[in-house]
Amino acid sequence: MFQLENDPEEEELEHMRGQLCLPTDGVIEIQPVVVLVHHIDHYFVVVADHTENAMYVFGRHVREHLAGVYLQDEDDWRSWKGDLLWVCLPKLFRWA
Repeated sequence: MFQLENDPEEEELEHMRGQLCLPTDGVIEIQPVVVLVHHIDHYFVVVADHTENAMYVFGRHVREHLAGVYLQDEDDWRSWKGDLLWVCLPKLFRWA
């Protein structure tokens, strides 16, 4: 649901909180979140750190000439919906 242009509905978020065994009420402390992302035919890991306003992407590119550490290209970021993931995660965890 985090890869769709529409915001997730509260019922979807509640279902996902239940699936992830998150508290159903109260505040969830802000902390880095690790997410496994599937894009095209490849899985990679994303760490979203909202406190530091940073997202770290591991294993996005598997070709040797693209491997390494660099700032994420905005077109690539949007292609795997990283921008939507960044916006939706705080909704899942009820962060301001």
